[in-house]
Amino acid sequence: MNNIVIVGFMGAGKSTIARRLGKVLKQPVLDMDREIVKAEGMEINEIFAKKGEEYFRNLETNYLISLKEKENCIISTGGGTIIKEENRRLLKEIGVVVLLQASLATTYKRVANNDRRPLVNSQTNKKKYLINLFNSRKDLYNEIADIKIRINHKTVNMIGDEIIKKVERLNKC
Repeated sequence: MNNIVIVGFMGAGKSTIARRLGKVLKQPVLDMDREIVKAEGMEINEIFAKKGEEYFRNLETNYLISLKEKENCIISTGGGTIIKEENRRLLKEIGVVVLLQASLATTYKRVANNDRRPLVNSQTNKKKYLINLFNSRKDLYNEIADIKIRINHKTVNMIGDEIIKKVERLNKC
């Protein structure tokens, strides 16, 4: 099986689902955000504050380039990884891209009060900001997705099983 690349808006559960898939499929899980935090020695919100978003997005690009030779991994991306065209191209080269789709209401519940979300925390009207950001990224996610999974009202196991079935079906084609 190829790499499985999990994408989606912040709060969609990318890291959680990636860990579940890794456990079931007995494959290594590579969490982009965690790897970047480890390499930089600071949390993402600190990277944004000290070095800026552009610096962080370039870190994502460099990490994706490093994954081109990896096989049979589960890769969890950051919510904004898809912003750069180069990143979208790299994601498609790396593996099967699975989009986790959460409703805006679910997203808001999960991220509005999370102090580890640098793009959201700086906003005075978090809901309006999330709606605009969500809408601005929606087409980019859809553009690269090989598989789309709606996650609302589903357990982690249900989502993981659905991904495995759809990836297997796609690989048979």
